[in-house]
Amino acid sequence: MNKQKIDLLAKQLHSISYEATLQRGFAIVEDEEGNILKNIDDIKINQKVKTRINGGSIIATVTDKEAN
Repeated sequence: MNKQKIDLLAKQLHSISYEATLQRGFAIVEDEEGNILKNIDDIKINQKVKTRINGGSIIATVTDKEAN
């Protein structure tokens, strides 16, 4: 495999990484055990959550929630 092909594959792999997702403005929310919270029903009032965004994380306590 030549260097050009490897570079192309590396770029494609990065484009689907969670880091690239965060760079596009999305966030990943986890509970205290590190489980990703995927649904509003997974989150409880007064629960501590870690929100990963581009450049770092925010630790917060949920005070309210709204379903769509």
